[in-house]
Amino acid sequence: MVARGDLRYMTRVGPKGPRTIHAPNHGLGYRHWPNMRAVAWAVKQYNGYGGRWKSKDEGKEVTASAEGYSGWMGFRVPRGTSRVLSQIDVPGLREDEGSLHTTLIYMGQGTSLESFCRAVEVAFGVISTAAPFTLKTNKVISFPEGDDGVPIVCKVESDPLHEFRGKMTAALDETGVEYNKKYPVYKPHVCLSYADETLPDLEIPTIEWGAHELELWLGHNGTLASVNIPIHLVKGRIAIGNGCTSARLSLQNGLSVFRTMWRFKTRDHG
Repeated sequence: MVARGDLRYMTRVGPKGPRTIHAPNHGLGYRHWPNMRAVAWAVKQYNGYGGRWKSKDEGKEVTASAEGYSGWMGFRVPRGTSRVLSQIDVPGLREDEGSLHTTLIYMGQGTSLESFCRAVEVAFGVISTAAPFTLKTNKVISFPEGDDGVPIVCKVESDPLHEFRGKMTAALDETGVEYNKKYPVYKPHVCLSYADETLPDLEIPTIEWGAHELELWLGHNGTLASVNIPIHLVKGRIAIGNGCTSARLSLQNGLSVFRTMWRFKTRDHG
């Protein structure tokens, strides 16, 4: 469930005490199943617990929990470019080629539907005055080690991306929409893998791709709702739950549908 992104994180007790693992791909999980990378990731986590997870019957200290639905906005790496990036020789457990992305803003766990809808409105406003821009990378670096290991990433360079994010955060702050501010310095990147050790900086031929569409997700891996807003266009494609329903909708109509679907999903759960 954690590998799929159905659970944002979980805690189990291993030989060294409680240990928490977080869903891979920045909490989005692996989108495509079956997926050998996801299996390898899960096995690695299992081994990290000593190869034996205690059941609830064996101790009350064992916990498994997931906080509220998370919200996220960012730019997917186009399929052709993600294929090229996935061919870069890096150590560790590779990220799923189809999930490569550059995060613009992570709204955080516990994002409510209302907060997400307000973020969509803000995003539409910011994008209405924006133009498509490009991202590029020519270096592979390591980030500090986290719960899943050492992130091996492509460092992304783009002045327009920083400018766009500045406008987005200012608009979110002005309207009171909360988002995660854990990292005050924005370091755009594309995560390639999680390794056991750091990797010396690696120069690669410059790779460029376009940022033409902003994605916003609500729920684990976007299971509740996803919004795709083409930059420099007023209307975006709005999908409700697992992509089962999609249509060209006006912003207000789309948000109305979100609220209706949310009430339907939560009606039997309090």
